[in-house]
Amino acid sequence: MLSDHDKSNIENFISSISLWDGAYSHAGFSYVALKRDGALHLISGRLFLHTAPSAIPKNHFQSNQVFAGYFLLSELGVDYRALIKQLTQTGIIKTPIGELIFTPDEKGKLSTYYTPFHRDGINAGKRLSYLKISGAHQHSYIKQPDIDWELKAGMEPFDSLNELMIQYSLVGTYTGDTSNIEVVAINVAEINFSSKVEEEKAEPSIYLAKGLDQKKCQIGFRVFSQGEVVSRGTIKGDKLLWSEEESSYVGTGKLDIPSGAALHCIASYEGCAQHQYWIADPKNFQNSRRVVMEECDKELKIMHDFLFAEQKARKDARDFEFGVAWLAWMLGFSVSQPGGTPRTSDSVDVIATTPSGNMALIECTTGLLKAGSKLANLVARTEAIKKRMQSGHNHLKILPVMVTALTREEVRSELEEAHKHGVAVITKEDLLETLSQTIVVSNSEVIFERLQESVGTQTEQLQFASMGG
Repeated sequence: MLSDHDKSNIENFISSISLWDGAYSHAGFSYVALKRDGALHLISGRLFLHTAPSAIPKNHFQSNQVFAGYFLLSELGVDYRALIKQLTQTGIIKTPIGELIFTPDEKGKLSTYYTPFHRDGINAGKRLSYLKISGAHQHSYIKQPDIDWELKAGMEPFDSLNELMIQYSLVGTYTGDTSNIEVVAINVAEINFSSKVEEEKAEPSIYLAKGLDQKKCQIGFRVFSQGEVVSRGTIKGDKLLWSEEESSYVGTGKLDIPSGAALHCIASYEGCAQHQYWIADPKNFQNSRRVVMEECDKELKIMHDFLFAEQKARKDARDFEFGVAWLAWMLGFSVSQPGGTPRTSDSVDVIATTPSGNMALIECTTGLLKAGSKLANLVARTEAIKKRMQSGHNHLKILPVMVTALTREEVRSELEEAHKHGVAVITKEDLLETLSQTIVVSNSEVIFERLQESVGTQTEQLQFASMGG
């Protein structure tokens, strides 16, 4: 059922997390299965190796054909190694609702993919180990639109199979894909976002999952002052002051730093980096553009509202565009907003230019990428601008960028088409991470190049929990 290569992928995944796998005391399994000939066939599942209780609903959904839900591994009476073994050797998971069958492909084979550093984790500054096991094609089980309309008629209605899968933090699309079981191991140590920095005193803080040895973790740091690294070092676990929270230990260190310095902090365990984050004195940031912006918008509260106000309607449909433009300016881009006025509203929303003249043509949306033909319009506008630039300016790079207020999981079904047209996609997770980095001076040229490199990277998109809550 597994080739030597696929067996090696599974062994490498297990080996990569073996030094800290005792921390995964809240591991759980999300699934969606379809009933056929009286048996439940898995079309999608995720084994989440969590260090703390998950927000995934711990309940189960059932209609005539569709079964979905979330089990803690403790309910199944197995650990993650045993569950992977069951899947790959027998193709069956025994659960309180019955056996879930994971069918191999038409040749009776399963295939695997493994990466110790999933792109979603890297984008968020976290180590995220990932294993995917693929079996039969889903289209042999899924009959549409029948399934979606069955779900609409349920006692707890769902608009579509896609929405049901998102409910349990599963893949956000299914058309034409194979049945997949994914194993996601999150980071076990994390820098505390609330770490204190005030004038010449810093107190970097780390979350460490329970079940691990406090002496085996450390906080690495690089101190930035006046645009340069002026010192670097580590604070070992036995030098941290420890306290305890419900799902983690919290260790805090102390450092003397230059006034106005920023710290790039790295949480490590057993010599393996787990998470990185920037901390600084909120009253004295190095990035002059952020200093100016915070004078205009105290603590960037309005900007946060523009970018992340999911729970309430924005006062103006353009607010999100302003938030994106302000963020791009703080990152060192020169910014214009031709789409911000009624007379030029048919133009791109934001143009962000690097010092060398390379341009990001940015279309903003608070919803899906293709809503209101935004993606198609951006592609057309980019081609028109490229044609005008061919006369004397064809050495400059022009990059179309879609920025959405939604998460990667929510727009996952549209990423392939965006990348196919050469469009970089920035989601809520990217905005949050990028905003945290504006405390130091950024190189817009490097940011532009990284956006270019991201185009065409076809990887699975995940949802994962933050240790610190």
